[in-house]
Amino acid sequence: MILLAIVPFVLLLLIFQIIFSKQKTVFVSNNQPFVSVLLAVRNEENVLNNCLIALSKLNYPSVEILIGNDNSTDETAQIINLFTSQFPHFIAVPIQEEKFGKGKANVLAQLAQKAKGEYYFFTDADIVVNQDWIENLLAHFETDTGIVTGCTHTNGNSLFEKWQSLDWSFSQGIMYFFSRFYNPITAMGNNMAVSKKAYDSVGGYENIPFSLTEDFALFKEITNTDFTSKQCLTANEKVHTLPLSTFNSFLHQRKRWMKGAFSKLPIYVSILVLFQNFYLAIVIYESLNHNYLALLFLLLKISLQSIYLKLIHYKVKEKLPIWACFTFELYVFFTGICLVINYLLPSKVNWKGRIY
Repeated sequence: MILLAIVPFVLLLLIFQIIFSKQKTVFVSNNQPFVSVLLAVRNEENVLNNCLIALSKLNYPSVEILIGNDNSTDETAQIINLFTSQFPHFIAVPIQEEKFGKGKANVLAQLAQKAKGEYYFFTDADIVVNQDWIENLLAHFETDTGIVTGCTHTNGNSLFEKWQSLDWSFSQGIMYFFSRFYNPITAMGNNMAVSKKAYDSVGGYENIPFSLTEDFALFKEITNTDFTSKQCLTANEKVHTLPLSTFNSFLHQRKRWMKGAFSKLPIYVSILVLFQNFYLAIVIYESLNHNYLALLFLLLKISLQSIYLKLIHYKVKEKLPIWACFTFELYVFFTGICLVINYLLPSKVNWKGRIY
Protein backbone atom coordinates (compact mmCIF):
# COMPACT_ATOMS: atom_id res chain seq x y z
CA MET A 1 0.00 0.00 0.00
CA ILE A 2 2.98 2.31 0.57
CA LEU A 3 3.81 1.94 -3.13
CA LEU A 4 0.39 3.33 -4.06
CA ALA A 5 1.11 6.51 -2.09
CA ILE A 6 4.29 7.32 -4.05
CA VAL A 7 2.75 8.57 -7.30
CA PRO A 8 0.06 10.80 -5.68
CA PHE A 9 2.78 12.28 -3.45
CA VAL A 10 4.96 13.05 -6.47
CA LEU A 11 1.99 14.56 -8.29
CA LEU A 12 1.29 16.77 -5.29
CA LEU A 13 4.89 17.99 -5.37
CA LEU A 14 4.57 18.76 -9.06
CA ILE A 15 1.35 20.69 -8.48
CA PHE A 16 2.95 22.84 -5.77
CA GLN A 17 5.98 23.37 -7.97
CA ILE A 18 3.85 24.68 -10.86
CA ILE A 19 1.70 26.89 -8.60
CA PHE A 20 4.52 28.51 -6.64
CA SER A 21 7.36 28.59 -9.15
CA LYS A 22 7.90 31.92 -10.86
CA GLN A 23 9.52 32.44 -14.22
CA LYS A 24 13.08 33.55 -13.61
CA THR A 25 14.14 36.86 -15.06
CA VAL A 26 15.59 36.10 -18.46
CA PHE A 27 18.63 37.62 -20.07
CA VAL A 28 17.66 40.56 -22.28
CA SER A 29 20.02 42.18 -24.74
CA ASN A 30 19.68 44.67 -27.56
CA ASN A 31 22.19 42.58 -29.47
CA GLN A 32 20.71 40.21 -32.03
CA PRO A 33 23.35 37.58 -32.73
CA PHE A 34 23.29 35.71 -35.99
CA VAL A 35 21.67 32.29 -35.52
CA SER A 36 21.34 29.13 -37.60
CA VAL A 37 18.26 26.92 -37.75
CA LEU A 38 19.24 23.29 -38.44
CA LEU A 39 16.49 21.16 -39.96
CA ALA A 40 17.11 17.52 -40.86
CA VAL A 41 14.48 16.07 -43.20
CA ARG A 42 13.81 12.70 -44.78
CA ASN A 43 10.61 11.86 -46.69
CA GLU A 44 8.62 14.70 -45.14
CA GLU A 45 6.34 15.72 -48.04
CA ASN A 46 3.20 15.53 -45.88
CA VAL A 47 4.37 17.97 -43.19
CA LEU A 48 7.34 19.96 -44.47
CA ASN A 49 5.38 22.73 -46.20
CA ASN A 50 3.72 23.92 -42.97
CA CYS A 51 7.05 23.81 -41.14
CA LEU A 52 8.83 25.93 -43.75
CA ILE A 53 5.96 28.42 -43.97
CA ALA A 54 6.23 28.98 -40.22
CA LEU A 55 10.03 29.38 -40.43
CA SER A 56 9.62 31.91 -43.26
CA LYS A 57 7.48 34.07 -40.93
CA LEU A 58 10.05 34.34 -38.14
CA ASN A 59 10.40 37.91 -36.87
CA TYR A 60 14.09 37.51 -36.15
CA PRO A 61 16.23 39.31 -38.80
CA SER A 62 19.65 37.66 -38.37
CA VAL A 63 18.97 34.06 -39.28
CA GLU A 64 19.84 31.38 -41.80
CA ILE A 65 17.80 28.21 -42.21
CA LEU A 66 19.80 25.16 -43.26
CA ILE A 67 17.72 22.25 -44.55
CA GLY A 68 19.50 18.92 -44.81
CA ASN A 69 17.70 16.57 -47.20
CA ASP A 70 18.72 13.06 -46.19
CA ASN A 71 18.23 11.12 -49.46
CA SER A 72 14.46 11.60 -49.52
CA THR A 73 12.60 9.49 -52.07
CA ASP A 74 9.36 11.52 -52.13
CA GLU A 75 8.60 15.15 -53.04
CA THR A 76 10.65 16.61 -50.16
CA ALA A 77 13.39 17.99 -52.44
CA GLN A 78 10.85 19.84 -54.61
CA ILE A 79 9.29 21.48 -51.55
CA ILE A 80 12.71 22.58 -50.30
CA ASN A 81 13.63 24.02 -53.71
CA LEU A 82 10.40 26.04 -53.77
CA PHE A 83 11.32 27.79 -50.52
CA THR A 84 15.02 28.27 -51.26
CA SER A 85 14.06 29.98 -54.54
CA GLN A 86 11.79 32.43 -52.65
CA PHE A 87 13.83 33.10 -49.51
CA PRO A 88 17.58 33.77 -49.76
CA HIS A 89 18.17 32.78 -46.12
CA PHE A 90 16.78 29.27 -46.79
CA ILE A 91 19.70 27.07 -47.78
CA ALA A 92 19.32 23.53 -49.14
CA VAL A 93 22.05 21.10 -48.10
CA PRO A 94 21.78 17.72 -49.88
CA ILE A 95 23.02 14.92 -47.63
CA GLN A 96 24.26 12.10 -49.83
CA GLU A 97 26.68 10.19 -47.64
CA GLU A 98 27.21 9.20 -44.03
CA LYS A 99 30.25 11.28 -43.16
CA PHE A 100 29.60 11.32 -39.42
CA GLY A 101 27.80 8.20 -38.35
CA LYS A 102 24.19 7.44 -39.27
CA GLY A 103 20.75 8.95 -39.50
CA LYS A 104 19.73 12.33 -38.17
CA ALA A 105 22.95 12.93 -36.22
CA ASN A 106 24.92 12.64 -39.47
CA VAL A 107 22.69 15.25 -41.12
CA LEU A 108 22.90 17.66 -38.20
CA ALA A 109 26.69 17.27 -38.02
CA GLN A 110 27.02 18.28 -41.66
CA LEU A 111 24.60 21.20 -41.23
CA ALA A 112 26.49 22.46 -38.18
CA GLN A 113 29.73 22.48 -40.14
CA LYS A 114 28.14 24.87 -42.64
CA ALA A 115 26.33 26.98 -40.04
CA LYS A 116 27.53 30.53 -39.42
CA GLY A 117 25.42 31.34 -36.37
CA GLU A 118 26.48 31.92 -32.77
CA TYR A 119 23.53 29.76 -31.73
CA TYR A 120 22.07 26.65 -33.34
CA PHE A 121 18.30 26.19 -33.28
CA PHE A 122 17.00 22.66 -33.79
CA THR A 123 13.53 21.66 -34.91
CA ASP A 124 11.79 18.93 -36.93
CA ALA A 125 9.81 18.87 -40.16
CA ASP A 126 6.52 18.17 -38.35
CA ILE A 127 6.91 21.25 -36.12
CA VAL A 128 5.26 24.64 -36.55
CA VAL A 129 7.13 27.35 -34.64
CA ASN A 130 5.72 30.71 -33.52
CA GLN A 131 6.93 33.98 -35.05
CA ASP A 132 8.98 34.93 -31.97
CA TRP A 133 10.45 31.45 -31.44
CA ILE A 134 14.08 32.49 -31.82
CA GLU A 135 13.89 35.59 -29.60
CA ASN A 136 11.96 33.75 -26.91
CA LEU A 137 14.46 30.88 -26.62
CA LEU A 138 17.46 33.17 -27.06
CA ALA A 139 16.33 35.28 -24.11
CA HIS A 140 17.10 32.40 -21.72
CA PHE A 141 20.79 32.16 -22.59
CA GLU A 142 23.23 33.39 -19.99
CA THR A 143 27.01 33.04 -19.92
CA ASP A 144 27.03 29.42 -18.73
CA THR A 145 23.87 28.27 -20.57
CA GLY A 146 24.54 25.59 -23.17
CA ILE A 147 21.04 24.31 -24.04
CA VAL A 148 17.56 25.82 -23.84
CA THR A 149 14.54 23.61 -24.53
CA GLY A 150 11.04 24.91 -25.20
CA CYS A 151 7.77 23.02 -24.83
CA THR A 152 5.92 21.14 -27.55
CA HIS A 153 2.15 20.84 -27.81
CA THR A 154 0.49 18.22 -29.98
CA ASN A 155 -2.74 18.92 -31.82
CA GLY A 156 -5.29 16.21 -32.56
CA ASN A 157 -8.96 15.35 -32.73
CA SER A 158 -9.34 11.65 -31.92
CA LEU A 159 -9.24 10.31 -28.38
CA PHE A 160 -5.90 8.59 -29.04
CA GLU A 161 -4.44 11.86 -30.35
CA LYS A 162 -5.69 13.83 -27.34
CA TRP A 163 -4.18 11.22 -25.01
CA GLN A 164 -0.83 11.69 -26.76
CA SER A 165 -1.12 15.42 -26.11
CA LEU A 166 -1.63 14.74 -22.39
CA ASP A 167 1.30 12.32 -22.48
CA TRP A 168 3.59 15.02 -23.89
CA SER A 169 2.35 17.55 -21.33
CA PHE A 170 2.85 15.13 -18.44
CA SER A 171 6.43 14.36 -19.48
CA GLN A 172 7.38 17.98 -20.07
CA GLY A 173 6.09 18.89 -16.64
CA ILE A 174 8.46 16.30 -15.18
CA MET A 175 11.32 17.71 -17.27
CA TYR A 176 10.52 21.22 -16.04
CA PHE A 177 10.47 20.10 -12.40
CA PHE A 178 13.91 18.46 -12.55
CA SER A 179 15.38 21.33 -14.57
CA ARG A 180 14.22 23.91 -12.02
CA PHE A 181 14.73 22.09 -8.73
CA TYR A 182 17.22 19.29 -9.25
CA ASN A 183 19.20 18.18 -12.30
CA PRO A 184 17.92 18.49 -15.88
CA ILE A 185 17.20 15.02 -17.28
CA THR A 186 16.92 15.54 -21.04
CA ALA A 187 16.26 17.94 -23.91
CA MET A 188 13.99 17.76 -26.96
CA GLY A 189 15.50 18.17 -30.40
CA ASN A 190 12.26 19.41 -31.98
CA ASN A 191 12.40 22.66 -29.98
CA MET A 192 15.93 23.24 -28.78
CA ALA A 193 18.63 25.90 -28.99
CA VAL A 194 22.34 25.29 -28.35
CA SER A 195 25.11 27.85 -28.19
CA LYS A 196 27.91 27.30 -30.69
CA LYS A 197 30.41 27.44 -27.83
CA ALA A 198 28.65 24.59 -26.04
CA TYR A 199 28.30 22.57 -29.24
CA ASP A 200 31.97 23.01 -30.13
CA SER A 201 33.07 22.19 -26.58
CA VAL A 202 32.01 18.56 -27.08
CA GLY A 203 33.25 18.33 -30.66
CA GLY A 204 29.80 18.36 -32.25
CA TYR A 205 27.76 15.39 -33.41
CA GLU A 206 30.72 13.99 -35.35
CA ASN A 207 32.44 13.23 -32.03
CA ILE A 208 29.43 11.91 -30.12
CA PRO A 209 28.75 8.14 -30.17
CA PHE A 210 25.75 7.21 -32.32
CA SER A 211 22.40 7.21 -30.56
CA LEU A 212 18.82 6.70 -31.75
CA THR A 213 18.00 9.80 -29.70
CA GLU A 214 20.62 12.24 -30.91
CA ASP A 215 19.16 15.17 -28.93
CA PHE A 216 19.55 13.28 -25.65
CA ALA A 217 23.11 12.30 -26.59
CA LEU A 218 24.05 15.94 -27.27
CA PHE A 219 22.34 17.03 -24.05
CA LYS A 220 24.32 14.49 -21.99
CA GLU A 221 27.64 15.52 -23.52
CA ILE A 222 27.08 19.25 -23.03
CA THR A 223 25.72 19.02 -19.47
CA ASN A 224 28.76 16.93 -18.53
CA THR A 225 30.81 20.07 -19.17
CA ASP A 226 30.56 23.44 -17.41
CA PHE A 227 27.51 24.41 -19.45
CA THR A 228 24.01 24.27 -17.99
CA SER A 229 20.60 23.38 -19.44
CA LYS A 230 17.24 25.15 -19.12
CA GLN A 231 13.73 23.81 -19.67
CA CYS A 232 10.93 26.29 -20.48
CA LEU A 233 7.23 25.73 -19.88
CA THR A 234 5.36 28.80 -21.10
CA ALA A 235 3.46 29.70 -24.25
CA ASN A 236 6.31 31.97 -25.38
CA GLU A 237 8.62 29.05 -26.14
CA LYS A 238 5.88 26.71 -27.34
CA VAL A 239 5.78 25.01 -30.74
CA HIS A 240 3.09 22.78 -32.23
CA THR A 241 3.35 19.33 -33.74
CA LEU A 242 1.08 16.56 -34.95
CA PRO A 243 0.34 13.40 -32.96
CA LEU A 244 0.95 10.00 -34.46
CA SER A 245 -2.15 8.75 -36.23
CA THR A 246 -1.61 4.99 -35.85
CA PHE A 247 -0.71 2.82 -32.89
CA ASN A 248 1.99 1.07 -34.92
CA SER A 249 3.83 4.33 -35.59
CA PHE A 250 3.44 5.18 -31.90
CA LEU A 251 5.13 1.89 -30.91
CA HIS A 252 8.01 2.53 -33.33
CA GLN A 253 8.54 6.05 -31.99
CA ARG A 254 8.53 5.01 -28.35
CA LYS A 255 10.80 2.01 -28.95
CA ARG A 256 13.34 4.37 -30.49
CA TRP A 257 13.08 6.67 -27.46
CA MET A 258 13.36 3.79 -25.01
CA LYS A 259 16.38 2.25 -26.71
CA GLY A 260 18.08 5.60 -27.12
CA ALA A 261 17.39 7.32 -23.81
CA PHE A 262 15.27 5.45 -21.25
CA SER A 263 18.04 3.10 -20.12
CA LYS A 264 20.35 6.10 -19.62
CA LEU A 265 17.98 8.16 -17.47
CA PRO A 266 18.68 8.45 -13.72
CA ILE A 267 17.37 5.40 -11.88
CA TYR A 268 14.91 7.43 -9.81
CA VAL A 269 13.30 8.81 -12.98
CA SER A 270 13.00 5.32 -14.48
CA ILE A 271 11.34 4.05 -11.29
CA LEU A 272 8.83 6.91 -11.29
CA VAL A 273 7.99 6.20 -14.95
CA LEU A 274 7.38 2.52 -14.19
CA PHE A 275 5.15 3.37 -11.21
CA GLN A 276 3.20 5.81 -13.36
CA ASN A 277 2.67 3.26 -16.14
CA PHE A 278 1.70 0.32 -13.94
CA TYR A 279 -0.16 2.12 -11.17
CA LEU A 280 -3.50 0.76 -12.35
CA ALA A 281 -2.11 -2.78 -12.39
CA ILE A 282 -1.06 -2.45 -8.73
CA VAL A 283 -4.52 -1.11 -7.84
CA ILE A 284 -6.23 -4.01 -9.61
CA TYR A 285 -4.00 -6.51 -7.81
CA GLU A 286 -4.72 -4.95 -4.41
CA SER A 287 -8.45 -4.83 -5.12
CA LEU A 288 -8.54 -8.52 -6.00
CA ASN A 289 -7.08 -9.12 -2.55
CA HIS A 290 -10.02 -7.17 -1.07
CA ASN A 291 -7.89 -4.14 -0.29
CA TYR A 292 -10.43 -1.58 -1.43
CA LEU A 293 -8.41 1.30 -0.01
CA ALA A 294 -6.42 0.95 -3.23
CA LEU A 295 -9.42 2.30 -5.16
CA LEU A 296 -9.32 5.47 -3.07
CA PHE A 297 -5.63 5.88 -3.93
CA LEU A 298 -6.53 5.46 -7.61
CA LEU A 299 -9.19 8.15 -7.35
CA LEU A 300 -6.71 10.43 -5.57
CA LYS A 301 -4.10 9.80 -8.24
CA ILE A 302 -6.48 10.53 -11.12
CA SER A 303 -7.71 13.71 -9.42
CA LEU A 304 -4.21 15.05 -8.73
CA GLN A 305 -3.06 14.00 -12.19
CA SER A 306 -5.92 15.94 -13.78
CA ILE A 307 -5.12 19.06 -11.73
CA TYR A 308 -1.45 18.74 -12.68
CA LEU A 309 -2.28 18.48 -16.39
CA LYS A 310 -4.74 21.37 -16.13
CA LEU A 311 -2.04 23.60 -14.62
CA ILE A 312 0.45 22.71 -17.36
CA HIS A 313 -2.09 23.52 -20.07
CA TYR A 314 -2.84 26.80 -18.32
CA LYS A 315 0.86 27.73 -18.34
CA VAL A 316 1.22 27.03 -22.06
CA LYS A 317 -2.20 28.56 -22.87
CA GLU A 318 -3.85 25.47 -24.29
CA LYS A 319 -7.30 24.06 -23.67
CA LEU A 320 -7.61 20.79 -21.78
CA PRO A 321 -10.48 18.34 -22.41
CA ILE A 322 -11.40 17.18 -18.91
CA TRP A 323 -13.04 14.00 -20.18
CA ALA A 324 -9.74 12.98 -21.80
CA CYS A 325 -8.00 13.75 -18.50
CA PHE A 326 -10.11 11.31 -16.52
CA THR A 327 -9.65 8.53 -19.08
CA PHE A 328 -5.90 9.19 -19.38
CA GLU A 329 -5.16 6.48 -16.81
CA LEU A 330 -6.46 3.81 -19.21
CA TYR A 331 -4.10 5.08 -21.90
CA VAL A 332 -1.14 5.06 -19.48
CA PHE A 333 -1.86 1.50 -18.37
CA PHE A 334 -2.52 0.04 -21.82
CA THR A 335 0.42 1.74 -23.55
CA GLY A 336 2.72 0.89 -20.64
CA ILE A 337 2.11 -2.82 -21.14
CA CYS A 338 2.40 -2.59 -24.92
CA LEU A 339 5.59 -0.54 -24.81
CA VAL A 340 7.37 -2.92 -22.44
CA ILE A 341 6.42 -5.93 -24.59
CA ASN A 342 7.45 -4.12 -27.77
CA TYR A 343 10.75 -3.03 -26.19
CA LEU A 344 11.60 -6.60 -25.16
CA LEU A 345 10.80 -8.09 -28.57
CA PRO A 346 13.98 -8.79 -30.59
CA SER A 347 12.94 -6.46 -33.40
CA LYS A 348 14.90 -3.59 -34.90
CA VAL A 349 13.86 0.04 -34.85
CA ASN A 350 12.37 1.20 -38.15
CA TRP A 351 12.75 4.96 -38.45
CA LYS A 352 12.14 6.94 -41.64
CA GLY A 353 12.51 3.77 -43.67
CA ARG A 354 15.84 2.81 -42.12
CA ILE A 355 16.51 -0.10 -39.80
CA TYR A 356 18.62 0.40 -36.66
